Amino acid sequence: MISDVAAVEGLQLALSCDPAQTGDYAALTLARHDGSDDNGRPLVRLLGMARQKKVNYEVQVEQIVAITRKLLLPPYNAGGVTQILDSGGVGKPLLDYLRGASPLTANARGISMHGGMRSWTSQSEGITRASKVDVVTALNNSFLSKRLRYDPDTPGIGLLDQEVLNLRQTTTAAGSV
Repeated sequence: MISDVAAVEGLQLALSCDPAQTGDYAALTLARHDGSDDNGRPLVRLLGMARQKKVNYEVQVEQIVAITRKLLLPPYNAGGVTQILDSGGVGKPLLDYLRGASPLTANARGISMHGGMRSWTSQSEGITRASKVDVVTALNNSFLSKRLRYDPDTPGIGLLDQEVLNLRQTTTAAGSV
């Protein structure tokens, strides 16, 4: 799991989870909001990444609640922790489970990526339906403008490097990306 991070007293953290149970890896990423750039766009620092294989959903939810609880207590004293869960496929029922698991995760947010060209947020579900093109473009722009930052020694950063290098774009006959 994500181990100790530098003191983050009073700062907003985001704990994101890409759930998986059998063949794929479940991944957790911890990020900190570091203010805004001159154009008002958020600056984000990645604090750590971890992934596990063959972990059941109940354990993943327990880990998210435990990490959230830990980050809110000394020595970290985070100003808040937002949980963001990939809520595509099996992620939607897992998001519901996470929200009911603890008052600390009751407001967890979901993101579901799709191959279309439009992104939107369903306020009633608390889920953002994001175009893969929008997400990858925003990720690329964040790296290029240095709004997404990390130290080379960040725990698990090699996982992120590997994932980014593996991104590919294909277009179906119907025009989806």
